[in-house]
Amino acid sequence: MAKRFTDSRLWEKRWFRSMNTEHKLFWVFLINTCDLAGVWDVDIELAEFKLGIKIDKDKFLLDLGDKITILDEEKWMITKFISFQYGTLSESCNPHKAVLKRLSELDIKGYPKGISTLEEQEQDKDQDKEQDKKANQISKIDLEVLQSEFPLVDVKLQFESFKDWMLATGKVYRNYNAAFRNWLRRSKPGESVVKSTVKLVCPDHDKSYTVEKTNPLTTKFCPECRTTMISEHELAMRKIDAHN
Repeated sequence: MAKRFTDSRLWEKRWFRSMNTEHKLFWVFLINTCDLAGVWDVDIELAEFKLGIKIDKDKFLLDLGDKITILDEEKWMITKFISFQYGTLSESCNPHKAVLKRLSELDIKGYPKGISTLEEQEQDKDQDKEQDKKANQISKIDLEVLQSEFPLVDVKLQFESFKDWMLATGKVYRNYNAAFRNWLRRSKPGESVVKSTVKLVCPDHDKSYTVEKTNPLTTKFCPECRTTMISEHELAMRKIDAHN
């Protein structure tokens, strides 16, 4: 029975933690069922049958990125498998000869680099810490408070755009709340305006109108007499004061 090394830090790594349960299970399945060179004969149907799950192949490959090398439609290669399991291959090492033979059969010249050095492992830890810091800061951004500060901007929509932009560019900040505030300040006037309707009343003849109100400070006038309209609550309070 073949035995293989396993990465005891796998469950700590952000890329693995971020995958859904089915994809985690499928990744472990690939590591255990690929051949001695890390090559797996693509058979999604068989994997689904053995694991008892449904596998979204395209989403899985997107999640894994360069951790999977697609040799062709029928073969995938776990990119870091060889270096993780064997280190640097040598023709003078008997256990390595079978691996080199397999690579030759597949006409693979060289092989994908693999196991992380100590320096690379430390870099991974630093990247995870930075990601945790980013997620923590972003979760504390109070969109309701910002919406009151920027009434002419759809803050929620801009927030999604801000996150997509960071994801696309890889941009990082020391203070994400301050960065998003600057993002909102740079929004063009009238861009992503929050539109809502309110019911206002003319105090002179008690006629009510439903009007669009994009800014809480905007004054609306009665279309008939040009008197400043007020809310129904404010009109009721005025009538109460008038009777006292």
